[in-house]
Amino acid sequence: MRLAEIVLIAVAVFLLLDSLLSIILGNRYMLWGLEYTPKAYGNFIERISALPPGILRRIKFTEMALGVLLLWLGLRSIL
Repeated sequence: MRLAEIVLIAVAVFLLLDSLLSIILGNRYMLWGLEYTPKAYGNFIERISALPPGILRRIKFTEMALGVLLLWLGLRSIL
């Protein structure tokens, strides 16, 4: 197994878990720990979390779809 495939699968799993937690826990998860991040990133996430629920839901499901796609590509290259 090559390093690129392992990294691809790791990123895919991270995206899937991140999107699932943001869907389940909502804004609590999105804003959690922002005081430890750079100010520009914190401002960006706060602006995203203030979007209307429909747009925010689309962003979360797009992240999940990207995670599924990357996981499929990574597993396909291994098998």
